[in-house]
Amino acid sequence: MRVIVKLICAILSGIGLVSLVLIRTDMPNERKNGFKRLFLKASARIRSEVTLPPTVNGIAGIQADDIYFFTNSADTLLKTNYKMDEVAVFTFSLEQSVKSNIGTVFSTQIGPAYSFIFAKNLPGFIRVNLFTEETTTFMNKGAYSSGIALSENTYVIRQFIRSKNNSQFIKLDISSGRTRKEGSLPLNPLDRRLLISDGQLHYDRSTQTLIYVHYYNNTVITFDTLMKSNRRFFTISTVTDVPTNLYAPLVINQKSFVSKGLLFICSNLKSDNETRKCYWKNIPVDVYDIQTGSYHGSFYLPLSEGKLVKSIQLYNDTLVALYHDNNVKLFSIHHILQALEPSVPL
Repeated sequence: MRVIVKLICAILSGIGLVSLVLIRTDMPNERKNGFKRLFLKASARIRSEVTLPPTVNGIAGIQADDIYFFTNSADTLLKTNYKMDEVAVFTFSLEQSVKSNIGTVFSTQIGPAYSFIFAKNLPGFIRVNLFTEETTTFMNKGAYSSGIALSENTYVIRQFIRSKNNSQFIKLDISSGRTRKEGSLPLNPLDRRLLISDGQLHYDRSTQTLIYVHYYNNTVITFDTLMKSNRRFFTISTVTDVPTNLYAPLVINQKSFVSKGLLFICSNLKSDNETRKCYWKNIPVDVYDIQTGSYHGSFYLPLSEGKLVKSIQLYNDTLVALYHDNNVKLFSIHHILQALEPSVPL
């Protein structure tokens, strides 16, 4: 898809399954992909940038003026401000046995008072009080691929069902000190297949909607917090089924993020009205309405020394992008959000 060949290893914990995703230049962007983009008449403007240590794996969250990053060590976070003139290290205590079991297969989410570690190798969850540093471990029955905290006591995960060789979304409550299942959402066959249905899970607080963006096709699933209803819509990409080659499925959607009823997807596909020169220097970001699925336009983010983003979040009108070279760029997208206002209520 890009000029270079990029090999990505994604380890699905608990089931010993390794996905080798090969992005190649000979498909499908060497030919027309059958769709066009509507580019907004506004652009992302760089506010500041910094290069972080190679141990940084992702953005944990944004709280007020602070941006948190999780590292390859579950007990260590980095914190910086919007000026990015200082980088502080935040650590807390984890039992060595727990830390060893977690390894490096985890993600961290920052809330107002807590840090949530989704430790897929346990498998389980760890809640850390950011003020007292008290840690509580909750074990989960079975492996899961992704999770998100709705509150300090409520989580939604994409749970593997080993006996049926598929997966489903499950809502869990830990207010009693134990992991208690509150509800589940069965998926259709295309959405529950293990590797080729892998994706990214989000929660939009403004609409109280959960969103699951597939990596390997143009399907987006949305569902409510009661786990009783779900909808699906499709991105402007024409890849409706999971494309495969000799090696593995091809990533269609890169990282995505949500904010105030909007879904932003960093796409891996070149539209028919883009020049190859622009596409090879930039990442197209497509914007959708979460509730209707309607497409509202696109804008570019620049590559960082030829690298794509590995983690990205939006807070108010500030976009934080962590690239695979561990360069962090802060963009103001105020004018982009203004350009969306006629069609999208913010």
